[in-house]
Amino acid sequence: MSTFTSNLFGSIMPITSNKEKYAISWLIFLLPSLLFCVFGLKDLGLPGLYMDSVNPDYMAVWMLRDGLGIPAWIYPDNYIAGIYNYPLLNSLYGGNSTAYLAIFFFKIFGYGAVEVRLFHAFLGLSLLLSMIWCLTKWRISGVAVVLFASVLAADPTYI
Repeated sequence: MSTFTSNLFGSIMPITSNKEKYAISWLIFLLPSLLFCVFGLKDLGLPGLYMDSVNPDYMAVWMLRDGLGIPAWIYPDNYIAGIYNYPLLNSLYGGNSTAYLAIFFFKIFGYGAVEVRLFHAFLGLSLLLSMIWCLTKWRISGVAVVLFASVLAADPTYI
């Protein structure tokens, strides 16, 4: 007794083993991820960063300052513990959760414009993979998942 499934291209085919099912499910993740990596890791060394997008990254570097006199603009009512140590918000409209993730990344890789772009590529790839995982768990067609995720991965505003 064999079961049937649709492959990435929509045709019906019998699944003969769990290995084939496993390979098809990984292709759904692999194709959009490779597309995102091709576009997202291109031109990491371009000059200039947009302040609103790197404000959490700046806060992460500021929290790693080890006593250096690096200025930071922090609201007085946004502290978890002690003055100017662990702010909850980095602006009126943005939280600091990515800054706490960036602390680990910058401790490992250092910090600079390229590292900021690598960290943002890591965040983008993790969001893309999370979206693919959710869509596959909701039993959306593999073709639809790959097409939607590939369009998102190649979208310049997402990269």
